[in-house]
Amino acid sequence: MATLRGPCLLCVELFFVISVRPQLLVSVRNADEALSAKRGRVEIIDVKEPLHGSLGRADAETILSIGRAVSRPVQLASDCGSSEFESGNWQSRSCLSLALGEVLDWHREPADVLCSYQNAIQVARPAYLKLGLAGLKNGSATASPGISPVASTWEGAWTAIRTLFTGDHQWVAVAYADSDRAHSPTVAEVCEAAIATQCRVLLLDTYLKDGTTLLDWQSLGDLQKLREKTQRHGLLLALAGRVSVEVASKLLPIHPDIIGVRGAVCHGGERKSSIDEQRIRHLRMALSIG
Repeated sequence: MATLRGPCLLCVELFFVISVRPQLLVSVRNADEALSAKRGRVEIIDVKEPLHGSLGRADAETILSIGRAVSRPVQLASDCGSSEFESGNWQSRSCLSLALGEVLDWHREPADVLCSYQNAIQVARPAYLKLGLAGLKNGSATASPGISPVASTWEGAWTAIRTLFTGDHQWVAVAYADSDRAHSPTVAEVCEAAIATQCRVLLLDTYLKDGTTLLDWQSLGDLQKLREKTQRHGLLLALAGRVSVEVASKLLPIHPDIIGVRGAVCHGGERKSSIDEQRIRHLRMALSIG
């Protein structure tokens, strides 16, 4: 039997590492944090402004700045506690995700603001875009002059905003685990809509950032059933919502495709603080051996 050597062995080793642990998504608020995430070997770098809520939308200039940072080669940290091969940059394995706030936010925006984001998205070329559905539990929204026609259902309002952003990106459907507090559609409803509208990812997150975790709102049994459904329909499952190392260890047996964090990798564990590279490495190690 032939022995694998050199690049072939590295490829097999890389595939094994990725296949046994979820990808890590880290939300960043500026270019410096994006570079820290890259040095920490984060697979998905998510642009988000935590001061603006769960899916806080950064301004267009920040999106452009972070997009440039993500495309820049960086020297990787070697202390990651895994067997992943060393490389001079992380460019080929980091991708960009953008949080675009809530659907209702866009129904209040003038056309020039919409245009600035459309331009930023064309330049930054994110892999993923996501929109929240807070406030849409009982229907759609009132349109602004820049958005027409008015949809009669929340699904229609959601897809109408999505069509405004063209590009090669894929869509992330966001379901709030605390949907009653968000006044949003339920997890089950969002999952069905994600399948029907060809989203690539279903993200389960918490709307209010008040210290409660995803597991305060969804049981492990419910999450397992959701995982099975997303697998049947070829939908990636991302789990977020105050995910600490301890919470992540409980989520790993469900085999989510993506774990999303911010506070867990910030100084002091506070989502409004800056990113701490050591915390990223610690979390990656926990995800690899959990």
